[in-house]
Amino acid sequence: MDIPALLARLGDITIDRLVTPPAPGTATVADVIAQGKPACELVEGTLIRRPGDFWLGCLLVQLGSALCLFTRERNLGIVTNSIAPVEILPGVVRVPDLAFTSWDRLPGRCIRDVEITPVAPNLVVTGWRGENTVREMARKRGEYFRGGVAQQWELDHRARTVRVYTSDTRSGWWCPVLLLWHRS
Repeated sequence: MDIPALLARLGDITIDRLVTPPAPGTATVADVIAQGKPACELVEGTLIRRPGDFWLGCLLVQLGSALCLFTRERNLGIVTNSIAPVEILPGVVRVPDLAFTSWDRLPGRCIRDVEITPVAPNLVVTGWRGENTVREMARKRGEYFRGGVAQQWELDHRARTVRVYTSDTRSGWWCPVLLLWHRS
C-alpha cells in the first residue's frame, strides 16, 4: 500500500493518526468496535485516531447540554456525543463530536442497542483540532452529506466561531460564538 498516497486521500493527515493493526486498507467495522472507546474512524479500510483537545471538550459539553435541553423539551429526538459512532456510508464510520437524530429517522422512535448505528443524524457537530487539515474536514463534510446529514456545524474554538453547512460545499453562515467561552 502506498501510505503517502493514502494519507493524501484521507485529507493530508499525519501518519501517527493511523491505528494499526490491522494494516491500512484492511480494517472493517468490526475493527472499529474492537478498538473500544474512544472510537476511531474508519475510512478506506483504515482506522484513524481522533485527536483530543481539552478546551474543545469543554465547549462541546456546554453545547451538548443546550442541545439536549432544547430537544428534550420539545421531544424532537436524541442527542449523542463522541462515543456514538455512525456508519455514515457503507464501510465508512465517522464519530461526530455531537449529533442530533430526530425521532422520524429512528424506526419506531426507538434507540437500537448497537455499537455503531447505521442511521444518519439530522445534524452533526465537528470540532477543529490542531491536527485536523482543511482537506480532512472537507472530506468528512462530504461523507456526512452523502450519508444523509441535513446540516453540519464546524466549531473552531480557537477562532471562537461556528460555520454552519447545509451541503458539503455551501456554508449558510459563519458566526462568532462568545457566550460559551470563558477562560482566563
